[in-house]
Amino acid sequence: MSTSYESFYPEVLPFFPGVPEPVIFNAIRNACIEFCDSTDWLIYTPFTQDIYKDQREYDLTLDVPSGTTVARVQAAWVDDLPLAARTDEDLRRIYNLNWRDQSGRPCYYTQYVPETLILCPTPDRALSQGLAMTLVIRPLRSSTAVDDTVYERWAEVIASGARARIYETPGHAYENHALADKNKLLFTKGVNKAIAERARGLSRTTVRVRPPRLV
Repeated sequence: MSTSYESFYPEVLPFFPGVPEPVIFNAIRNACIEFCDSTDWLIYTPFTQDIYKDQREYDLTLDVPSGTTVARVQAAWVDDLPLAARTDEDLRRIYNLNWRDQSGRPCYYTQYVPETLILCPTPDRALSQGLAMTLVIRPLRSSTAVDDTVYERWAEVIASGARARIYETPGHAYENHALADKNKLLFTKGVNKAIAERARGLSRTTVRVRPPRLV
């Protein structure tokens, strides 16, 4: 379930009389995106994907909720065995060869963009529903709403982030660096609190499949 960005208006609009609503809307959306990016608050478990022989790249956006995109991969498994995240440089060092030419059972993954997972070695056999993962997601730049828990638990934090952004707008009557700093501090405190809650294991995961057991 999601909550529209307009629902945050009562926490922001009264501070900026006469400011066009699109400015308010955009500041709220950007604050939500920054919050989700910084806290890993929205964790999503998509359907497992089939693995195809000789195909190393897999699209992570096939099954994310509407209005969201992938921020990062939290964990990934092939055939119930965990994959280790590695950079391109790591893989070159591990194989001392062109790692893209290697084939076998995937042990690692890397990414050039958040929306695509690259397996290494390249799978040497097909595997039905062989690729499972958990993803950190965030709202799209074109989104009109955010997950309910962001609103219910963090509405005041998001409002502080939005107000800070508006107060920072140069060349306008509502530009106020002191208030921007004050609201930015409130937003940062809220982000840190959410990070701490996430570290304690509080999750908002849309579970469709049981994550594979780590072995």
